[in-house]
Amino acid sequence: MNRRKSILRIALLLLLTASIFCLPLIYATSVQAEDKSVKIGVLAKRGMDYCRQKWTPTADYLGDHIAGHSFAIVPLSFEQIVPAVEKQEVDFILVNPGFYVVLEVRRSIERIVTLVNKDADGRPTIDFAGAIVTLAARDDIKTLPDLVGKRFVSTNLKSFGGWQMVKLELLQNGIRPDHDFAALTFAGTHDQVIYEIRDGQADAGTVRTNVLERMAKEGKIDLADFKVLPAEDLDHHTKFSFVPLHSTPHCPEWPLAKLHHTDNQLAERVAVTLIQMPVDTRAAQQGLYYGWTIPKNYQIVHDCLKTLREPPYEDHGKPTLSEAYRQFWPVIMGILSVILVVISLLSLRLLIGNRRLQRAIAAQRQSQNKFRIMMETMRDPVYIGADDYRVEYMNPAMIKRCGRDATGEFCYQALHDFDQPCPWCKNRDKHRGKYFESEVVSPKDNRSYQVSHSPIVKGDGSVSKLTIFRDTTEFKKMEAQFYQAQKMEAIGTLAGGVAHDFNNILTVIQGHAQLGMMQTTKENPLWNYLAEIEQAGDRAANLTRQLLAFSRKQAISPEMILINYLVNDLGKMLKRLIGEDFNLKFKLGEKLSPILADPGQLEQVIINLVVNAADAIKEQPLVSGRNITIATSEVLLDSDFVLSQAGSRAGWHLLLEITDNGCGITKEVMEHIFEPFYTTKEVGKGTGLGLSTVYGIVKQNHAAIYIESEPGLGTTFKIYWPSAKSETVDIVKAEALEPAPGGNEVILLAEDDEGTRDIARRMLQRAGYTVIEAENGREALTKAKAFASPIDLLFTDIVMPLMGGKELSEKLTAIRPQIEVLFTSGHLGDRVNRNDQIFKDERFINKPYSVAALLRKIRRLLDN
Repeated sequence: MNRRKSILRIALLLLLTASIFCLPLIYATSVQAEDKSVKIGVLAKRGMDYCRQKWTPTADYLGDHIAGHSFAIVPLSFEQIVPAVEKQEVDFILVNPGFYVVLEVRRSIERIVTLVNKDADGRPTIDFAGAIVTLAARDDIKTLPDLVGKRFVSTNLKSFGGWQMVKLELLQNGIRPDHDFAALTFAGTHDQVIYEIRDGQADAGTVRTNVLERMAKEGKIDLADFKVLPAEDLDHHTKFSFVPLHSTPHCPEWPLAKLHHTDNQLAERVAVTLIQMPVDTRAAQQGLYYGWTIPKNYQIVHDCLKTLREPPYEDHGKPTLSEAYRQFWPVIMGILSVILVVISLLSLRLLIGNRRLQRAIAAQRQSQNKFRIMMETMRDPVYIGADDYRVEYMNPAMIKRCGRDATGEFCYQALHDFDQPCPWCKNRDKHRGKYFESEVVSPKDNRSYQVSHSPIVKGDGSVSKLTIFRDTTEFKKMEAQFYQAQKMEAIGTLAGGVAHDFNNILTVIQGHAQLGMMQTTKENPLWNYLAEIEQAGDRAANLTRQLLAFSRKQAISPEMILINYLVNDLGKMLKRLIGEDFNLKFKLGEKLSPILADPGQLEQVIINLVVNAADAIKEQPLVSGRNITIATSEVLLDSDFVLSQAGSRAGWHLLLEITDNGCGITKEVMEHIFEPFYTTKEVGKGTGLGLSTVYGIVKQNHAAIYIESEPGLGTTFKIYWPSAKSETVDIVKAEALEPAPGGNEVILLAEDDEGTRDIARRMLQRAGYTVIEAENGREALTKAKAFASPIDLLFTDIVMPLMGGKELSEKLTAIRPQIEVLFTSGHLGDRVNRNDQIFKDERFINKPYSVAALLRKIRRLLDN
């Protein structure tokens, strides 16, 4: 009896256990048998009725081809999509790519097919992009930066092709939509966006591709009235034989996805049915699409939303309790029905969740480690500041700048020695949560910085600030030097431009004065008048030479020079020039390499700088001494020096230093010191051309000049002249001027200025020469060919119309090889290489020239 009862009890227990395990299966089977209706949620971006009309044939097509199931379209607004998925009110969802990515990440939906859309010509297209549109007549809007300050319209904040892709494109082109537009509105539909642009309610807007083409095809607009940025030629667009107009990269079309609860076999049948759908079905025609294809890769959408920090990436990587609840609620419900099964499933789910959490934490730690490594290796000072101005973090470069780790201190005290928040941060509420930059001169180290401020939004809503300091002190100095060099170059060009005509005029004035003096005696009162004219001409000629020296346009005759010989030769003259009240010292280096320079120019540089130094210390009391020192040495300029000093070159240089203990130079004067006609002397005591002449000579010889000076502490001029390595050095001494001789040879005179040509002819004829005149090179060549007798010398201006003197000499020497050539010019400009052999062979004379100098030069060439 007891045995029967035991068997009965065991049977009842097994029956009870089986019923517990089978209950969910029986319930599921009954539910499946009762409800085979499948709901497809669709984003109704153009209204609920339009959505049903467009997509219901697709649902009917699925019902006709998948036995045992009926399909229904559920139109959903932007706000209804997420709740419908969360509550499992639909089994499939058809949304734009942006919404799909949100649901894929947060609700684990899976795409099964991608829509194949139609372009305006009815051809298949599986991707789309955003198009930035404005009226074709808007000449003020040609590029994306032109949109700043304009009224902008879009469809919807959550429209991926109609807004989010374009927002990313704008940001990447430096346009902040929330800040830079005069107005930003949302019209709801793509068609309405185009209408508002057409009607002048907005200056520009954005729609997804094919909208312009479709509206033009439907006769709603004229495509030629619009243009897409970047601007394109729209004349051929009316034929609809082109790639759709777009402004952003393309992304795949809308995906159809299944929800987590949807049966996988059903999803597979739906995918196969849609992919096999013919293009001419009522569903495709009513839906205005071409068909369906295998699911595409939506990584470009993920990347876009990550960059914009839009859902689901506004707080990417941070797990939340709500997500855990949505993920594990089926397990919790299962516990109530089958205790044993739920325990095992719960353990499994907890294990999976724990692994995911561990991966997220590991990823976060890896990200923090990368951040730490990046900050510690940066050479620029970086710190993070809290809302209350306290320092939360400093990288090693910032600690080095401050001299200590100032974490926890107020940033304005630790970084800049201010007693209150920095001026550029007082309006930080205006920039709260936004990136901004500022130019800073810190009183702590008196250096210039370009400071960038990037917001760090924390989970509690507080905003910290990541600030990077980039030292721009040296860049600012180089920039100022560059602007100064440009200004000096412009002034030099202007100064040199007056020289040519001025020298021709001076040649005529001095020539007539000298000829007049030759025809009278000193006892005649007229001789004194002519002498005064000649002296005034000499002063004017010297002024012109200074202008040409500053503009670096005068001809030079460079020679190998040992600087110490030249300085010693000038010593006695310099002491007489500045007077006995000054103590002129020499500190000359030993075994210096020679330099290549024009002796006259180099003497002019030294004399001008010494005289300028004497003027600077004239008012100094005698008890403090009036000292001027000339020092020479040889230095090697390296790349660091070249980078820090604009205009310098690397290599060995002769360093010429002229130092005084005078009044020094103020910053305001320093900015103009090399400008011609700029002087701090009293009226009548200086032309303002001394230092500008020095500057021009130095630059013409590829040297560099720098000034070290402070008010009250004296001044040092440093000239770095390129060294020239040479075994032999010829030092040219000044020779006594011999009397101006004449001759009886034949001279061909080519000069385009009539007054200069006339006075030159008179000079030469008075000296006994036979003169053939020509007003340009072409006429001179013609007369030379026609002249039967020998021509001994060609005296020609270098710069002439029709044919210049250089070309004339080449053609004339080809037919008369024995002819000598003497060149002249009042201003060469850039027409001739100043290193040409003619300047080294004594075959050039500058205007204005004297009668004696011209005749001696001609005689020397003819006799040689």
